[in-house]
Amino acid sequence: MKCPKCGFVQPESNECLNCSVIVDRYKPDGERTEAPPVVPLSDFRTTDGDPFARPIRPGLRFVRTGAGIIGLGVGAWLFGAGQNLDYGPAQVLFLIGYGCISLFWILSAPIRVPVRQFAVEMLIFVVATLMLRLALPAAFDLGRLSNRESAPLSAGLQEPEFLQDVTPAGFANSADHLCKHARAVLDEPGNAEAVAEWTEETETLRKLFRRLTAEQRADAEKIYKGSIVLESRIKAATADPSVEQIRDAFAAIESLEREIVNYAP
Repeated sequence: MKCPKCGFVQPESNECLNCSVIVDRYKPDGERTEAPPVVPLSDFRTTDGDPFARPIRPGLRFVRTGAGIIGLGVGAWLFGAGQNLDYGPAQVLFLIGYGCISLFWILSAPIRVPVRQFAVEMLIFVVATLMLRLALPAAFDLGRLSNRESAPLSAGLQEPEFLQDVTPAGFANSADHLCKHARAVLDEPGNAEAVAEWTEETETLRKLFRRLTAEQRADAEKIYKGSIVLESRIKAATADPSVEQIRDAFAAIESLEREIVNYAP
């Protein structure tokens, strides 16, 4: 036989002994077809055996973006609350990281991430939010009103006479007395009776705040928020009278006392 490529004459064989071409597969240059287009390796991957590797549906992309918006809003709100709480460096860095992750979810909204990544991101969001709740309980308590406080002013029983005529100076004096009583409570954090009396004083201070005019409340808002932070710290210290909790409670007292000194009714 004669090789169709190089013309070498040899015994009958499917492979040329001279140029090693496969005779059955060889085609002259004029008969050769174009090479098939290169297909990306990712197109050969199949997700039939791994459903978590498939891209998320469009509806879950909105969920992912919504979680980012919520996380960014919560992080910004807590960061702003830090002006009244005196965050530590670790707390500030944690808040910044929380906000950056949320911002990434918003900016990467057009990307259809795999289901596995989406599940991990949502788990991170839930765990990080719970960690914020545990690490910054006072921040979550800022501005939060109980059912009694959010009720109309005329609801309930007749208020005591001293609550019916409230002055800014009287409100500041009550806040100062609350700080002094808080120090006494921290001296004996296990005294349930003293804690109960102090809690009643915090309720009274809140009622006094609600009796102020809108302009007076705006001026006294920092004292009011400081009292909420102090209440949260006192509750934590009496429930767990550790050195760290007691120290945080005293820091809240000092912060509230500074606001009272700076308050000019």
